[in-house]
Amino acid sequence: MTCTTGLQIVTPEDPIAIVAARHCEVEQVAKYPVQRLARCNQSVSDAASALHVRLLAPAPCAPAEFRIPPIYERAVSALTLNLLWLVRQSKQDLNAGKFNCDPKRSDVIIGVCGGFDSTLRNALKVSGVTELAGEYESQVLAGKRALHAHFGSTTHDKVGEMASIIAARMGLELGTNGRILALESAEATTYCAFETAILGLLEGASDMAWVGVGQRIEGAHMAQALASHLGGDKVFNEGASLYGLRRLKDAQRDGDEIIAVLDGMACTHSRSNSPQAFQELSERLSAPRQVAVCDHSAAAIGLAKPESYGLAHSGADAINAALSTIHHQSPTTIFGQSLYEHVWALRLRAYNNEPVPARVKAQQSDLIAIVGLGASYGPFDGLETVTEAFQVGRDGIAPLSTTALPRTTTFDVNRTVPLSSYAELGSETQSAIVQQATSRTSSFPDKVHALAMQVGAEALSQVVSEDTEQLCHSVRWSIIVATQLCSTLERAVSNETHWPELSKVLSLAERDNQLDSVSLEAMLPGNIAHSLSEAHKLNAKAMAIESACASSLAALETAVRQLRQNLCDAVLVVASELPNNPRDLTLCSAQRMLSADKISPFTDQADGFSPGDGAGAVVLRRLPDAQAEKQTILGLIRGIGGSSDAVSFTAPDPRGQIAAMKRALQNAAMEPDHVGYIETHGTGTQRGDAIEIKALNEVYGGHRKIGLGSVKSLVGHSFAAAGLAGLIRALGAVNTAHYPPTILRGSLSHGLDQQQGSWQISNIPLPWVNNGTLRCAAVNSLGTGGTNFHMIVEAAPEPSTEFTENV
Repeated sequence: MTCTTGLQIVTPEDPIAIVAARHCEVEQVAKYPVQRLARCNQSVSDAASALHVRLLAPAPCAPAEFRIPPIYERAVSALTLNLLWLVRQSKQDLNAGKFNCDPKRSDVIIGVCGGFDSTLRNALKVSGVTELAGEYESQVLAGKRALHAHFGSTTHDKVGEMASIIAARMGLELGTNGRILALESAEATTYCAFETAILGLLEGASDMAWVGVGQRIEGAHMAQALASHLGGDKVFNEGASLYGLRRLKDAQRDGDEIIAVLDGMACTHSRSNSPQAFQELSERLSAPRQVAVCDHSAAAIGLAKPESYGLAHSGADAINAALSTIHHQSPTTIFGQSLYEHVWALRLRAYNNEPVPARVKAQQSDLIAIVGLGASYGPFDGLETVTEAFQVGRDGIAPLSTTALPRTTTFDVNRTVPLSSYAELGSETQSAIVQQATSRTSSFPDKVHALAMQVGAEALSQVVSEDTEQLCHSVRWSIIVATQLCSTLERAVSNETHWPELSKVLSLAERDNQLDSVSLEAMLPGNIAHSLSEAHKLNAKAMAIESACASSLAALETAVRQLRQNLCDAVLVVASELPNNPRDLTLCSAQRMLSADKISPFTDQADGFSPGDGAGAVVLRRLPDAQAEKQTILGLIRGIGGSSDAVSFTAPDPRGQIAAMKRALQNAAMEPDHVGYIETHGTGTQRGDAIEIKALNEVYGGHRKIGLGSVKSLVGHSFAAAGLAGLIRALGAVNTAHYPPTILRGSLSHGLDQQQGSWQISNIPLPWVNNGTLRCAAVNSLGTGGTNFHMIVEAAPEPSTEFTENV
């Protein structure tokens, strides 16, 4: 059975020009080197060595060539250098005049699958600390020093393990000022990256998009999973590729050397990748059946069966093959499939210097309705509890449990011992489903997955019921999860697989347990979205997105564009992250990110943030559709904008934040004085808060008194889930006509003088006196690496009891 879940993404009326295309070389086929990351369990080694692979050749460059100091080299993933090398080659083409690019309106989007070597090494060395439990203090200290000497430990370890930092480094080299994000969708990763890039071009939010796709197998655990998945009849291809995309009409106008034209792209749901799904896409694109990356089902209708497999890079392999023969076989259609039960088609053709037809955009509302919410932040579990806590200002920060922070091995208040946390306060989840996720009987792969399923189900329960079950079948769904792109489960599996490395470093007794095999799908974060689709029978397109601490809003922006471009009818956005664990506490302490006490945004006591476990979910519809189906509307998204710009990967720059704010206001067709409340990023660092205030003053200052707040003062910083916490608080503000409180643990910072400035911030709820304009609020979300997003929301057309009950 197939069910169409998306209209044609690219049509002949909206052609896209590929003006840059580069890829890295791969080595000859060989058995996977099982000790590539570290020594590993013998049983896993035996299984992993069955995988035959073409390894990605090392990049012919050094980190220092890209302004990466030697001290931070081990914090940078190997894949980073491959993609930066491709950026350098593409810049040479740009400088040679082969194409034009306005960096201020250029996005950088990358697609990857699985953890990086830097990510998994971080997890392994911190897990080594737990092996020291029960030892004397002197032995714990000696063990930590041994781990530090063997694995290395820098202040940039946390930064270097994030996928979006690769995109940020690429943007820094290219000088871009557009969106920065990373995503994963199993074998459909390349296609999702192209789609996300193209949406920005079609909406006019960007003029160029750089799409990087990279895949390496960074551990015997992943090689074992791939060997089991492939069954021994295919070679695995690692790879790294980079593409530059522009609207064809712009490339023609500027005289670019156009490599190929992408004039057709579509996607459909297919359970078990049935031949009918490929047939449907083939007919929809009028596709000549020439090139395919697919399985035997597609071969049944005349498509080629590939002899190799590249996971994230599968689509890129096919695109590269098609581009190499585009002038001899044109047009060429590429077909792909995903573990998440979708098949894709992408049509390329040679450029013939033909005129581009004028595009006629269908008239529809740009307003997006919020029709479902789910939440669990710190000790506040469930939407009703969360909204009440947010509106009255309950303090959810407290001493962490010994599970989150083992005091005997991990805590060091003096900040002198490596691989330790000096912070012991946070906002820890109390969700029962998370506690159950630690048991072997749990149906969830890990805690992050479990909490995402909980809040996703809560949001969907407000939209889908037995009375509205047809919504599942008649509506085209998309599910986007904002979270880290290396799952908690993969880190745990890698740690157990590579325990022999710790045994050698710490002189532990040998053990070689027979480890249970974990499926490839279970270890990928996009599986959260797929699990939600399966659990609620939505047949949804599934994808995971990461843009550091701005991941929630990056996912929301992608969702809004999918709806505005009519690629789907409903989107479920879920964000989930649980940073109260030894790994995150240790890595963030090394960077001096954390507060020694409780987070204190915008005060003279600000010394860092408190980590906060959290997850949020939101269901979005186009406003006319929600109204036609008489759905309860909880609020409206009027506009959203993104940018990137940073002095360094930890020091923000007000110019990038200002750009995101102005783009959001432009996208919403609003002026600054229409906004009456701003839910800030507000992480409680002296420098970060000062720069955010400076940017806010530049855009919103001087217009009128505006309410200001930071939900992080209540529940800490939940990383990828932080933006949705801000959205929920902003919706409470616009719907109850009250400014929510911020816990002020000190005197207000310079720039927030309430007598003379533009801002109103308080420990208690304050009435929002409207001046007759729309009641609108803004949400600010800023990520490490200089990724910035800003969103404008409006009160529901009619008051919602979800919020008014708590006033």
